[in-house]
Amino acid sequence: MVIEDYWLDGTAYHVEFIVNDGQCIDREIIVPLGMSEDAIRKLIESSFNNVKKISALDYMNDVLCTKKFPEIVIM
Repeated sequence: MVIEDYWLDGTAYHVEFIVNDGQCIDREIIVPLGMSEDAIRKLIESSFNNVKKISALDYMNDVLCTKKFPEIVIM
């Protein structure tokens, strides 16, 4: 068994963005390791509706993401 069989490398970021109705969304996201901040900004803008401004995009740490996520139920 090797780690690559079960895990993917990723990076955690804290992100805050404002949508058109003024609501501030404040979350942590995980993206593939090595993804540029510019690519992350484009991903946020294309993945969420009506993003007016990304006010924070802060690197947190490197993480491991399970390849079996859909099969796991977290309680």
